[in-house]
This record gives sequence, structure tokens and C-alpha cells, in this order.
Amino acid sequence: MALAADRRVAGRSVKMGFPEVKRGWVGGDGASQMLRRIVGGQAMRPFVTGEPVDGEEAYRLGLVEFLVDDTEVEPTARACADKSRATAPSRHSL
Repeated sequence: MALAADRRVAGRSVKMGFPEVKRGWVGGDGASQMLRRIVGGQAMRPFVTGEPVDGEEAYRLGLVEFLVDDTEVEPTARACADKSRATAPSRHSL
């Protein structure tokens, strides 16, 4: 689900991965294509191995745009949403 998001915020203690590949399942809904588009060639390591990556690695790989303390995830995500919403035209200005 996070791969489909325009912006991703994660707490430092996050673990992200594709555990389904350890059961022989392929990520559905285009996950492998979205992952490669977001992070490029480095994408295949967590996708192929199924091993989770921590917050620092997720940030380094580009899986998340913002890496913050766990208590700051929701406020940061809300601030991102507010900033995006502020740039959108209001329905009254159309």
C-alpha cells in the first residue's frame, strides 16, 4: 500500500519488506514495478529476498521520503498532506 502513495513518512523503528515472497507469492497490484520506479535497481534486493529493511535503509533506498522519530510520524504526515492540500485549487475557484 505504501508503494502507491505519493509521499511516504516512516518512523525510525519501521520494518518494511515483502514477506510474501518467502512463501512463493509475487507482490500483487504491480508492487514490483512500483518499487523499481520508486527506488531503481536497488529495489530487487528486498523484493527478491523478502528480508525487511529498517527505517534508515528504507530512507537510504528511497522507499520513504521522510524518516522521523516514531512519535512524529502522524504530525509529519499531516503536515505533508496540509502542504499538498494548500497547493490544490479549491472547488470554489474552478
